[in-house]
Amino acid sequence: MSSDGHVLILGKKLRARRAMPLTDDAFTATGARSAATGSTSWLGFAARGCGLASLLIVSIWIHGYLGGVGLAAPDGSSTDQLFNWHPILMITAFAVLMTEAVLAYKAPWQSSFSRPQRKKIHWIVHSTALFCGLFGVLAAYKSHTLKVPPIPNFYSPHSFIGSAAI
Repeated sequence: MSSDGHVLILGKKLRARRAMPLTDDAFTATGARSAATGSTSWLGFAARGCGLASLLIVSIWIHGYLGGVGLAAPDGSSTDQLFNWHPILMITAFAVLMTEAVLAYKAPWQSSFSRPQRKKIHWIVHSTALFCGLFGVLAAYKSHTLKVPPIPNFYSPHSFIGSAAI
């Protein structure tokens, strides 16, 4: 970089941009929080609301129309209630917890949280999402293997794409 702040790239003189330091001032400058009030943006509330609405709708569907959740019957006759854990746990993991993990770092509920506190919350919520996702996959796997006769696992595009997502 020259003394006048320009860089020569492929024979063209371009003005160099300085990287913004990762401070709380840079954090508020991104627009994730309002600089004047420090409150979470409306987009953060909308994202949280969509995740919770998805979980509510799926929960109503499962409990109202599919017979709820539970453990498999000992004789393997019906594993439907065991399988019903799969959508509940996957929506909880991806739509609710992973959204909250990202927002806990970028648009926290409490604007008074320090950067280390936000990072810790982010890590804890992401870890919880990982466990919910793994238990959701386990519920689908076990419901297929306990069913009489067993249903093959990993036979659909949904299962392959879901495996890649986890």
